[in-house]
Amino acid sequence: MWLRGIFGGVFFIFLLCSCTALFVLHSLYFIFRTASQTEKTETKTVHDDQLFIPALIICNRMPFSQDGLNNVNVNLRQDSALRYLLEWTNPSLREAADYTPPAADFMNQGQNTVLQYITQSTRNQTIQNMQYQCQSVINSCSYQGIQLSSFDCCRNLLSLIPSVNGLCWVWRDSTMWQNSTGINRQFSITFQMTRNSWFSTFVPTHPGVDVYLREDGSDVMRMATELENPIRLQDKRGVRLQMRKTKKADIRRTSCGYALGDARRSDVHAFKNNHTNYLMCNMMVAMRYCNCHPLMAELLHYDPSSFRDFLLRVSQTNVCSVDAYDNCARRYIDLTRVENWDEDIPKDLPGYEDAKRCRNDNQRSCLITSYPGTIEGYDLPEEYRTTQDYVSRLVLEYSTMRTTEILVSKDPNIYELLSFIGYNMALWFTVGHILWSMFWYATGLCCPKRTTNRIMPIVSRKRSVSSPEPIIVEHRPSQSEEAGNAGET
Repeated sequence: MWLRGIFGGVFFIFLLCSCTALFVLHSLYFIFRTASQTEKTETKTVHDDQLFIPALIICNRMPFSQDGLNNVNVNLRQDSALRYLLEWTNPSLREAADYTPPAADFMNQGQNTVLQYITQSTRNQTIQNMQYQCQSVINSCSYQGIQLSSFDCCRNLLSLIPSVNGLCWVWRDSTMWQNSTGINRQFSITFQMTRNSWFSTFVPTHPGVDVYLREDGSDVMRMATELENPIRLQDKRGVRLQMRKTKKADIRRTSCGYALGDARRSDVHAFKNNHTNYLMCNMMVAMRYCNCHPLMAELLHYDPSSFRDFLLRVSQTNVCSVDAYDNCARRYIDLTRVENWDEDIPKDLPGYEDAKRCRNDNQRSCLITSYPGTIEGYDLPEEYRTTQDYVSRLVLEYSTMRTTEILVSKDPNIYELLSFIGYNMALWFTVGHILWSMFWYATGLCCPKRTTNRIMPIVSRKRSVSSPEPIIVEHRPSQSEEAGNAGET
């Protein structure tokens, strides 16, 4: 009997240690997956009752008209000054694969001319005056067969925004929506600029117009660095986009919640509480360590009373030249672009801790809406191909009323990790309990308990007071009674 107890104790300790070790090893797999930053993508489609035509971010790659330049100073029409203006206002030009850097003397001459006639005190207004007017760019637009004139179409122009992709306009008509698909639901916009307004020896052919699609055009700060996937419109060509609406939520960041709806509410809350100033914060760091401010800092629209420190820093520093931007400020601005959000901040960057604090204190968009689809290019009608003006057309139509929702999350997330650990604990300790029960039952069969003769106490039956046993009384007759009985006999 004592051997059974010893073996049972040893087996119990062995079983407990084994189940604990297996539980830990099984759980470590999911813990290491979480620590290695693995991710998963979930995709689903939902039907929408109505879809709106997205906002158009129109970026003219030649934003300055000859008349606008003449109104400031005729010297700005020189090739060197015009080349410097274009690269100054559009930093993405130097990122093109076919970019050829000009001679240093050529750019220095252009810089001197530009800074001579575009001073800091009036720079913002001067650059706006040099640009095209809306009706000089947009010829017409139509929706569901209804033709709108240039004037009516330009009434939907919301604002002018600077961006890392150049000077752009925000165009949006909130009344344009559709509840079904088809060629009769198309939206088209035609651009036309007269040849005399842009032609020069430096620009013999118009470089085209880039159009970006956005769900909303209200957050200027985000649009400055979050423009992706341009639709480039070349001269005498049209582009038709059969698009579908796609929403992508990145919930790997805890501030974005755990679902697509949480990501949307998080972005709205950040915008209302002024927590979307990642670009402005990084420009403040650039001003501190580059001793100049990007041109974009002067052109952004913001409330001066809410950003007094930013306004003061801009007024106390000079604007960055094209070379100064490339050599210093570009590194800080590029950190705010969508493609660099998940990149580590270089530790050799001056002001590394300040740049890291900007990323932590300001929310990057949790939900990004895009409009991918099939792009078809075609030649414009003969009436447009015979003119020397720049003419192009963009046609948009939804190919489906279903919206694709993409959710990017950690794999596993915190809830799945806790669930896996709980399942592992239940699994292995349940197995241990089953093995322990089988062991104890088996030892009971092969080593039965020894029976012994024990003296058991006699348990007396209790009698109830309420029902006592009857008392039997023996009756003996007297002598007189016996004699009487004998006489009768």
